[in-house]
Amino acid sequence: MRSEKTEGRFIARASRLALLLIASVGLTVSIAGRLHAGGPAASAGDPRPMLQLWEDTETHQVFTVRCKRCRLITSAELAPALAPAVEPTVDKKTAQMQQEIEEKTQADLKAQMTQLQTANAAMASQIQEMRPAWQEFGERWLKKIKIGTLVYADYGFYSHTTFGPQFNNEAFQPGPGNNDYNVFELTRSYLNFIFTPTEDFTMRVTPNLYRAFGSGTSASFGKNGAIGSNLSGELGVRIKYLYLDWNTPFKWTDALNTDKITLGQQPNPLVAWEEDLYGFRYTSLVPWNYLSLSSTQIGLAVKGPIKFNELQYVDYDLNG
Repeated sequence: MRSEKTEGRFIARASRLALLLIASVGLTVSIAGRLHAGGPAASAGDPRPMLQLWEDTETHQVFTVRCKRCRLITSAELAPALAPAVEPTVDKKTAQMQQEIEEKTQADLKAQMTQLQTANAAMASQIQEMRPAWQEFGERWLKKIKIGTLVYADYGFYSHTTFGPQFNNEAFQPGPGNNDYNVFELTRSYLNFIFTPTEDFTMRVTPNLYRAFGSGTSASFGKNGAIGSNLSGELGVRIKYLYLDWNTPFKWTDALNTDKITLGQQPNPLVAWEEDLYGFRYTSLVPWNYLSLSSTQIGLAVKGPIKFNELQYVDYDLNG
């Protein structure tokens, strides 16, 4: 009789352990599934319990369905049996989440560092390109200014000097008795200053350095004295050109869009044309000069070609 009771208790305990093992495996699978899905684990207030176990108070058998003599096994009694199965899964999931967080944090930090390095490089480049205000101002205005020069120089050798005709290029010619005379001379030079503040206007100033000839009037010195002067062979300076060009007065029409208006002391177009046609200005003057008219004139001029369909029909220079 006693052995039968012992055997019955052993069977009840074995059955109870088997059900506890099944419950622990089921609970582990359920918790792992919820953790993998990102859902919360069951709590004491969850209206949908994952698994409920019931124990027969006399036989101590464990059931998943409630019986008359059964009592509910609490979570505190199940915890020692479930902890070995649940804790490794929770620890593994926690470690995986921590690793993902660390990897994401490192990736974000690396991207921020790359962006910061790019911004620092761009700022360093801008700092290197920064220049003082006066330098930028000077470079901007220097691009609008052009300076050029035109120099006439020659070498002369006079084997037999006479009272021959004077050259018209203002070269110094010695008189009789100066045979085998030779000389290097700077007969004339121009220094051009051209200023273009905008595409609409251009200003030109051209000083002229030339060889002077002739005797000047004696300068008074005291009440009864005077000092004579002789300009022959000396270099003088005068203004050759001083004018302003309006480059775009007719830009509204295609036929005259390259024409311009000039005001001031400007070249005489006919003299320049005659000199280029003749080609021997250094030996004699051109016809226009014999009328006592210079290669420079003061006034207002409208000049430029007239074009239609890219064909030029007229090239004019009207002066007044």
